[in-house]
Amino acid sequence: MDLVTLVLGILLVGTGFVTLIRKLHDRSFHEALAVVRNAHGDTVRAVGSFVSMTVPIVSSIATGIAFLALAILLVR
Repeated sequence: MDLVTLVLGILLVGTGFVTLIRKLHDRSFHEALAVVRNAHGDTVRAVGSFVSMTVPIVSSIATGIAFLALAILLVR
């Protein structure tokens, strides 16, 4: 069980970082940042679109770290 948990954690963290790097080079990410910077009256919508783009990436990395911590605890 601990080997499966370790592999799943590494896979989730790796997938999260690869997705993050791909998003940083994506044009839509930079457009979303520009909208957040230039949003004067509709800040909530601009921040919401940016957050909806980054939540899956952060969630994948955080879940992977949690699985890695669980794998380390299962080894002890």
